[in-house]
Amino acid sequence: VPFEVWDITNNKQLMVSFRDQDRNGQFNLLLQNTEGPASSQSREYLFVHKEDYTGSPSANIAVAGGQTFKQMYSVWPVLAAGKTWPADIVDSKIKISLSSIPRINATTAVVADAYGNFDSKNRFSVFGTDVHPDHHNLVAIQTSGSTYKILNASDGGIFISNSSARPGINQGDWTMVGRTYNTSQFYGADKRPGFDEYFGGMQDNGTWRSPSGISASNTTHYLFGIGGDGFEVIWHPLDDKKLLGGSQGNNFKFSTDGGTTWNSATNGLSGTHPFVSKLAYSKDNPDVVFTLSSAGVFRSNDFGANWSLTPITTKWGSTSLMDIEVSQANANIIWAGSAMVNSGDVRSLHVSTNGGQTFAATNNYNETVLGGITKLASHPVEDSTAFALFSFAGKPKILRTKNLGQTWQDISGFGLGSTSSTGFPNVAVYCLYVRPDNPEIIWVGTEIGIVESLDNGQTWSLLDDFPNVAVWNMKGQDDQVVIATHGRGIWTAQTENLQTVLINPIINAIGTSPQSRLSLSISLLDEYDSTEIWFQNIKVGKLNAVVPGNYVLQIADAPLGSVKAKLIGYKDNAPFHSKTVTGEHILLKSFQKQYFNHFQDANDFALTAFLVQSFGSLNSSLQSFHNYPVNSAGVAILKHPIILTGENPFFTYSDVAIIEPGSVGSQFGQPQFKDYAIVEGTRDGVTWLPISAGYNASFNSKWLTSYTMNQPGNESQWVDHSIDLRNTFHTGDTLLFRFRLHSDTEGTAWGWSIDNLYIQVKPTGINETVPVTSLNAFPNPTTGPITLSYTITQKTSVEIEVYDLAGKRFSTLSLGTQEPGLHSQTLPMPAKSGSYLLALKTQKAKQVLKIIVSN
Repeated sequence: VPFEVWDITNNKQLMVSFRDQDRNGQFNLLLQNTEGPASSQSREYLFVHKEDYTGSPSANIAVAGGQTFKQMYSVWPVLAAGKTWPADIVDSKIKISLSSIPRINATTAVVADAYGNFDSKNRFSVFGTDVHPDHHNLVAIQTSGSTYKILNASDGGIFISNSSARPGINQGDWTMVGRTYNTSQFYGADKRPGFDEYFGGMQDNGTWRSPSGISASNTTHYLFGIGGDGFEVIWHPLDDKKLLGGSQGNNFKFSTDGGTTWNSATNGLSGTHPFVSKLAYSKDNPDVVFTLSSAGVFRSNDFGANWSLTPITTKWGSTSLMDIEVSQANANIIWAGSAMVNSGDVRSLHVSTNGGQTFAATNNYNETVLGGITKLASHPVEDSTAFALFSFAGKPKILRTKNLGQTWQDISGFGLGSTSSTGFPNVAVYCLYVRPDNPEIIWVGTEIGIVESLDNGQTWSLLDDFPNVAVWNMKGQDDQVVIATHGRGIWTAQTENLQTVLINPIINAIGTSPQSRLSLSISLLDEYDSTEIWFQNIKVGKLNAVVPGNYVLQIADAPLGSVKAKLIGYKDNAPFHSKTVTGEHILLKSFQKQYFNHFQDANDFALTAFLVQSFGSLNSSLQSFHNYPVNSAGVAILKHPIILTGENPFFTYSDVAIIEPGSVGSQFGQPQFKDYAIVEGTRDGVTWLPISAGYNASFNSKWLTSYTMNQPGNESQWVDHSIDLRNTFHTGDTLLFRFRLHSDTEGTAWGWSIDNLYIQVKPTGINETVPVTSLNAFPNPTTGPITLSYTITQKTSVEIEVYDLAGKRFSTLSLGTQEPGLHSQTLPMPAKSGSYLLALKTQKAKQVLKIIVSN
């Protein structure tokens, strides 16, 4: 035992014992470590006993629980950073002075019972409102006489009590003061792509985001998201509805609706997790996320919903100072580990070059003794380059490898000395960021601010236009570097050039071609060596190297229904993943040269936010939802492909469109409306071309009146449209058509009703006043004759025709001239089961009903 204990007043040696934590029979002084297996922790406590030393173990002490026998003091020593045991042992003394403290009788009252252990007074429940549990400084401020108030500095900010002779003891006596979250301690932060909105995790104060649609500033009130200690976060760079964060011990949560709701993201995680939860990903493959624990590295392919383990069992070590980093230059390269330790419990950093399937230990730095890391970082363009950061006094702070960890170089200028020869301060280091717009510029987050190198690490200086505050995380997004400080909130650094230049392939649209193939509209932003096409997580095809540009792919025999598609481009073996896009592959019907529909049902259409229902007292029609929702696209796609013949090449329909008016400018000489209705056609299923300009309630005075009066559409407001398809397409084209209702994020209105659709069919009397109302038939479906009831509004001749859907006429019944009013007529129907059209013709119009015969 390399120590003695003496009673120096009486000049006698006392008994001392120690806790043999690692069970090796000798005392070991270890670097402080309370994580991982108990046998590797540094809890070799010393116990001083009021028992004279005799040269032999005391029988009362050398038993289970013997440390309590006449125990006077207990001490928990740990090894100093950069030292080894017992090689660096030196003679030293610790003197403990005995003194007494006078007792003062007093009564106590509960002021803030944070966890409800006493009377629940001023109990903590909401961050930023209730008195926080962790108090660090209390200052009494006298107000008058014997009254005073208490200023409380806590992990939740600054609170002040009421003024009283006994302040703060009543419920509600405490108030949060100042904008104290501007001094909060962020471990990590990120930015919504394309917007000045931010998301971050705070020490002991949860994870928060700034409000949607508002450019955040230093006065913005953030929205609470996740409880507990907040740590590293991810705002998905390709899908801004996805966010991932969490609390201590890898207690992750994810959101798919922009942070409105949160779901657990811990399925599959195991092992002892670090308190400071870590998340790593590549912007080139952001759905794949990594974390780590004592068991190894975990990978999630679905943005945290599920995790799978790659075990690491050798040279892995403690969870207290662990980190993981995905190479910014190559998403297949992942760095992980906790330390570089060359003796005893040997530990090394680990690297994977196959996307985290396997890891290998790298070589350690041998020029001086180091230990636990504080962070890992990677290079934006050099995939074999990485950085390991350390915070030992008088030791190297930044090690860089350019060969996947085979060798390491100190670029902080310490070498074997205790001060830097290149200007780097002797302070703790927490993060590193290489500027992708100029890799010669390296920013290092330290406990005193940001240290900068403008020459790739040859010289360093402290940035003087940034506060001297601890910087724990830096991340580039758009033209900003987002900086998480441990004491001054979230900051951003505006840069002249973009910090993220994504070259990921893009899926612009998914659809069904008129030939029943699944169509993908894609953009290739770089000259990839190859590009893979994936459906439902199965590779279905590959493109060899093609020049960058926009392409339409058509895939035969693709699955019907909802399809999840993704592209993976490869460049120098580095993968670049597109956002996964979901689309609908529709089962189409037969090709048609002529088509008409009076919308008795929706069988011929694929509908999104549309339906067929009754409209006023007339027949049913195709209608949008009423009112239609904001920020949406209602679509009705005709499932019959139409062959453009050139004979009567018109697209004719009637509609009522009570749609929010207002323009947002113009493009290509056409007005751009806030909300609008439009009819479009496509040759390939993804490139939809308008057959005429979009419009809204301002198209018609009656529509505009209904919009202004907040009234629904009605049958008196029908407007007829006849569009020449040759203005957009060519004879011989095979086309699909759709009705689309677009709405922006602001107000809405009643919506759209569509009827009397004719494509390359000449309608009868569609442009004249209709004198027929209340046209009904019963029973329908029928097994025999039907009774037709109808009302005419003026004297006219009446004729009834029955024909099938192909246009074959079965019967004609002339009823002569009839007076205005309600009429009825019984007539036979064909004996063969099927769908038939019954047309009531007057001198000025024709009304049609669909009749179903079921024999």
